[in-house]
Amino acid sequence: MALPDDPYKSQIEILNPWVIEYEKINPEKGANYIRAYAKDPLLIKNEALGYKIEYHLQDFRMLRTGSRFSGQVFFRSLNSSDSQEQFKWEQARQSSYISSLRHLNQSILLNVSDSVYFQMFRVVSGQLDRRRTDVFNLELNETIIPLENSSILRRPLGDNTFRIFLPDKIEIHHLGKKWGNDYYKDIFTPISWIEAPDGYYDIDRNGVLIDPTKLILSGYLARERVARALPLDFEVKSTLALSNEKSQVSNSKAGFQFNKLREKVWLTTSKPYFYPGETAGLEGEYFTKIHFWRIP
Repeated sequence: MALPDDPYKSQIEILNPWVIEYEKINPEKGANYIRAYAKDPLLIKNEALGYKIEYHLQDFRMLRTGSRFSGQVFFRSLNSSDSQEQFKWEQARQSSYISSLRHLNQSILLNVSDSVYFQMFRVVSGQLDRRRTDVFNLELNETIIPLENSSILRRPLGDNTFRIFLPDKIEIHHLGKKWGNDYYKDIFTPISWIEAPDGYYDIDRNGVLIDPTKLILSGYLARERVARALPLDFEVKSTLALSNEKSQVSNSKAGFQFNKLREKVWLTTSKPYFYPGETAGLEGEYFTKIHFWRIP
């Protein structure tokens, strides 16, 4: 339902976990995996977003390299205890939607230029004469190329469905989100990757993925799980709140540019280790003399 380090984990609960059964599958071809199934719908209470969920699990597979799951989901809104709790739910729902795959798909479909929520890059396939680093500014225009929505091919299929062609792996930076990443040391926003094995995937007019098996998610988008799931007809109701979200993103951009200009302090201690009660010495690039303090 949620990853162990997700802040929502403590606020989501499966009310009938006993209906879930697990089995290990050893196929003749391919890797082994764990399969989960449930004879009855899973009843889930999500107090982070304010929903009671009825989840009809259709397929769940856990492999060493990843996992996949699908099912039919029905949402019912919880009754809030007061207006403050309702407002908290609305803000959390909006935040989840802003960083969701559905919102990304809508941005691509509608050709929204200069998105304040997403920044996309085309991942260049491996170069034999170059090893990729963890510094974004070194990789820009080398292994990742800025990608505009207008350069992504879209085709209507009829019945309000559309095909998005994605021949390359795409790296996505979620601007303004308060979640770090372990990939770049000079970028402080969540990062996702999407890849279509067949070179395309289909969505409806609301950005909902028609066949989940047509798209591979990794990074931040793969973390969302059921804990951050929203009804397919969810819409951002408050234009004022949306403006506030954009303002936070703009401030985040400015803060990132400012942080790039910060100088880094170089410090040296008088010994490589200290014991409690021992006096330690400190000197650095911006100190004219050694400063001493006592280890508590």
